[in-house]
Amino acid sequence: MLQKALDAACRKLEVHRITHHDLRHLFATRCIESGVDIPTVSRWLGHKDGGALAMKVYGHLRDQHSTTMAQRVTFSKPTGKNIVPLVRETVA
Repeated sequence: MLQKALDAACRKLEVHRITHHDLRHLFATRCIESGVDIPTVSRWLGHKDGGALAMKVYGHLRDQHSTTMAQRVTFSKPTGKNIVPLVRETVA
């Protein structure tokens, strides 16, 4: 019944056919790209493996998202007031 409704909507809109699996995949991908952690997405999808399947199937990221995430990585000295510097231990 659901697929018939989706098929009718796709025909009316003159777009490619989609299935509930396509919508599930879109949901999981967008959640991951939005920063929701894999174990949470996995639970939302009803998986009971702690995220292994979700990571395998839905863990891919679009190039733009990957580039955006890469821009967050920094190797410069942190400037935040809540950062505690690590103290090196001296070996005697």
